[in-house]
Amino acid sequence: QALRVQIRRLQSGRARDLVVLAVLLGSVLYLRRSPLAVGEWFYPLAGAGALLIVIGFLVRGKIVGLLTSAASALRAASLRLTGKAAPAALSGACERCGASERIVFERPEQLTLGGALAKAELTELSVCRSCGSLRAALRDPNLVPVGPEHGTRVDQNQSDLPSGVGLEEPEHEG
Repeated sequence: QALRVQIRRLQSGRARDLVVLAVLLGSVLYLRRSPLAVGEWFYPLAGAGALLIVIGFLVRGKIVGLLTSAASALRAASLRLTGKAAPAALSGACERCGASERIVFERPEQLTLGGALAKAELTELSVCRSCGSLRAALRDPNLVPVGPEHGTRVDQNQSDLPSGVGLEEPEHEG
């Protein structure tokens, strides 16, 4: 989740870079054709500014690629070292309310589950102290029966990296 937010912010920053570049170039073109006098340093400084904006745009794009490849490398390394998929980041902010304090069950595998989850084994479990939201992981999610007779269904994730489509968190940083 945090990776998606950062990627979306980087992409939003890239879009703002293009808007600022368009405004800068528009002002340069306007001043070239207008009778207004500008100092001799205006055009070289405007060109340097445009170059910096383009560099920022390209660097942000490179950072998006580096972030996604680093996240993939970390997941692969965790899988190689432990033999199982990397656990969810339990120390991060709550996805529901943003609170940072969570109750983490240190031995979730010792908890007994009932109903449709009776055969599943928990590997992670935490509860947000603010809103009660649960975050959990199962050793084998394929043991969870799916169907109306079990009261379960499969939902597809609507957002794909790196586009970030479907993210609902408002942007505050760039």
